[in-house]
Amino acid sequence: MKRKIIATILLVLLIGVPFINWRLGALLWMCAWLVFIFQKLFSRQEWKVEENQDDEDDES
Repeated sequence: MKRKIIATILLVLLIGVPFINWRLGALLWMCAWLVFIFQKLFSRQEWKVEENQDDEDDES
C-alpha cells in the first residue's frame, strides 16, 4: 500500500511540476528515465527489440 501511495505522489509530481517550473520538470523526467533504464540494466533480464514482420518480408 505504501508503494502505491508513493507511486501516485511521484506520478502527480511528474505531471504537475513541468507546468509550474519547466526546468525542474525536465530534471524530474530525466531522473525518472535514468531510474527506469538502470532498473532494466541491473535486472539481468534480456532486452528484446522486436522488428516488424513487414520489414523482413520486403528485404527477402
